[in-house]
Amino acid sequence: MRMTNLSRRALLGGTLFQKLHHQNIAINSKVIRTVPRPPTAVDEDIFKRLCTQCGQCKTVCPEHVIIFKDGYPVINIEYSACTLCFKCKAVCPTNALSNLLNDTGLRVHITNTCINEYVYCNECEASCPVSALQWQDKQIPTIDHDKCIGCGLCKNDCYIEAITMQEETMCSDNNESKFL
Repeated sequence: MRMTNLSRRALLGGTLFQKLHHQNIAINSKVIRTVPRPPTAVDEDIFKRLCTQCGQCKTVCPEHVIIFKDGYPVINIEYSACTLCFKCKAVCPTNALSNLLNDTGLRVHITNTCINEYVYCNECEASCPVSALQWQDKQIPTIDHDKCIGCGLCKNDCYIEAITMQEETMCSDNNESKFL
């Protein structure tokens, strides 16, 4: 077994990360959320430490989907969608919105009122910026929850309101998505 130098200098200098990366150790590519946050928010525990609650992200949001709940910014896409303009990230004075992953913590749910079972409609698929929705002839579209970033653009474009957005939580026991 090969030992990795865990000295303070190695840790702070980044050599530990480089060694772990070269040993093909998987790095978590999933953002941990307890509530929907702006798309580039860091993991929840770090976010609450970094966010100064200044409100600049809310002020600059052109879609007005950032609101404050319990003193922190959350995404509310009930009446509009996040267009992923990243103005909130650009204006944030801390690193609270510095994540490279874009994920609000919301996931698409298509109800049984989807008319695609009866007539052709692909509005949701056409509006998805990450191709998380796949249209199928005479069936409700399938959703790839691993691709979905929770922006709500598909919900916005569904004219019969068959799409809802639900908060996602991660199950620690089987690593599958659960909806609240």
